[in-house]
Amino acid sequence: MPPHVEPNSGFPGLRLAFQAIVNVHTGQCFGHEALLRGWDGCQDQTATELLDLCHKAGRLLDLEIAIRTKVGEMAALLPAPAHGALFLNLDARSAVHLDVLLGEVQGALQTAFAHVVTEIAVLPAEAEALAYPAKIMRRGGGMVAVDRFGATPDSLTLLTGCNPDFIKIDQ
Repeated sequence: MPPHVEPNSGFPGLRLAFQAIVNVHTGQCFGHEALLRGWDGCQDQTATELLDLCHKAGRLLDLEIAIRTKVGEMAALLPAPAHGALFLNLDARSAVHLDVLLGEVQGALQTAFAHVVTEIAVLPAEAEALAYPAKIMRRGGGMVAVDRFGATPDSLTLLTGCNPDFIKIDQ
């Protein structure tokens, strides 16, 4: 197992990027999506492979918390206008720990951004849309987005079951 996934490693070298989210009607930047780009020294692995590796090692929740913590640290370096909405993907396998995850970091992120939006794209294995309790995702002013709408078989179920604030459409 690579050293960055070992227990108590803290995920050194975690690389993230911010992608602008633009309102198609106004052309204004509404916020940014935080994207996992990998770890230093692991250039050959995709973000999906890294998430899978952490899941297999029982460290996926730790990674989700580390990503959100790093985003909070990086937020201090962003210019003030960039502090609109923050969009963060949630791996479906972490949905069972949603309360713990948001409890760990949501408050810190909400002081740095006007809105914290949890993005969901697929249902956890053998689950219903209720696996993503909107009440928890909206705690403290959080918001919900269905990501990759139309690109996954779960899109309509998530749309009706989670009552999203945003729908992100993929080609």
